[in-house]
Amino acid sequence: MLVPGNFLHPLTRTMGWLLCITAFCLISAPSWAQQDQLYLRKGPGHAYPVIFEVSSTEQLQPLRQQGEWLLLTNGRRQGWLPVSDVPESSGLSRAQIWSLNDALRPGDWHLQGGWNSETALQLGISHPLSQYRLAARYTRSDAGEQAWSSAELGLEHLLSRYSVWSLLGFAGLGVGLNEEGSRRWDKLGQETSTALFTLSADVIWPLETRLDVRLRFQASQALAADQSLHTAVALIWNMSL
Repeated sequence: MLVPGNFLHPLTRTMGWLLCITAFCLISAPSWAQQDQLYLRKGPGHAYPVIFEVSSTEQLQPLRQQGEWLLLTNGRRQGWLPVSDVPESSGLSRAQIWSLNDALRPGDWHLQGGWNSETALQLGISHPLSQYRLAARYTRSDAGEQAWSSAELGLEHLLSRYSVWSLLGFAGLGVGLNEEGSRRWDKLGQETSTALFTLSADVIWPLETRLDVRLRFQASQALAADQSLHTAVALIWNMSL
């Protein structure tokens, strides 16, 4: 006859062993995961060969950063590793790793500044808006008969990309102020204002993750005053914040 006590005793003992094994696996899992190998390369890029491997738990010291890559050393050898692959168990603190990764992420806000062929200072700021960027621009010239200013609000859109080059388009409406003595929008040199419609195209060359330089071709049509059309070429520095 099967006695319940005789049946439950080995079952309880088996379940006890299973619980112990499960607890051991759960405790050991993080340490196992930390034993991943890090592959350090000869240069800052995946095209460079791997020159040595170290455990992710080994203490590493940063020497310098180049773009998205960090030059690390274990005291004997040194090699390059992507910042995103640097483990928390390395010689860097969590705050340092977070700071390095944050520096590689371009911000949503773009701040612009430059100078155009009409001897005018150009400033701008933009922020993503769906698949476009909402952009505000301000231009100012105070050179004698060319003393004028304009402010525009419009949308930027990426038109094409070729290798590292990009082409960005802009269309916006704004207002222009013709200061007294200026003949930009008034042949008599009187102070006046006019509505503007502006189109521009930026050829973009990235310098760093957060910085690029742009060659801007711009045309601005006055919708009032003398309804003149003005074109300009500008060199713009764009920074991601």
